[in-house]
Amino acid sequence: MGSLVRWSTVIVVTVALSAPAAAHAATVTTDKACYKAGEPGTVSVAGFAPGSTVDATVEAQPMVNLLPDGAGVASAPFTPLASPDTGETSETLVATDALNPAITAQVTYRVTATEVTMSPGSAKLTAKVTWRLSGFGAGSAYLHVARRNANGRTVTVRTLKLGALTGPCGALTARTAQLPLAKPAPGTTYLLRFNTRSAPTAPALVQRTVRTPSARSKKPSGGVVGSG
Repeated sequence: MGSLVRWSTVIVVTVALSAPAAAHAATVTTDKACYKAGEPGTVSVAGFAPGSTVDATVEAQPMVNLLPDGAGVASAPFTPLASPDTGETSETLVATDALNPAITAQVTYRVTATEVTMSPGSAKLTAKVTWRLSGFGAGSAYLHVARRNANGRTVTVRTLKLGALTGPCGALTARTAQLPLAKPAPGTTYLLRFNTRSAPTAPALVQRTVRTPSARSKKPSGGVVGSG
């Protein structure tokens, strides 16, 4: 009798086990890309451990502590550390989980002074000069030429639109006469008021003064009186 051959079938079942979804990377953001010196802002974090404490620092100096909610999200007010008197600078804020320092994120923003410089630094009132504005924010920049009337009130005698501000901090380069008036009154102090509003009575972000020579003098004077 022939031999009986039995065939065994082995079924291999492969079960694909999906790996757990990767945790969201921690992030930190600010509400602006550029701040004026001393201007407060808001810092926000996400992707941090719920119930932990997040330390926000700049150059290792503590800025603010945030307490993430159940979703790992938190926001808090802060003020940039840098406070430049002129120009602008960058600043990096680092957010670190106090319980697990390996969880960290950072954001870089800029901090700027609000200023107007004139080039050349000294010129005739009728001469063309270059104005460099910084820290004016978004929108357009205006130059309002004003003087005080007989009653002591400040009145605007001319308004010029200098152009659109660019960049995160609001910068602009424009050229005008230092005193852009066709027939300025002699022996008179004029206010050069720079801001971002076309209304002649809007507050100035930066203000400069120039004085026309009297009828007996030909030497003009001018200078910066600060912001106001």
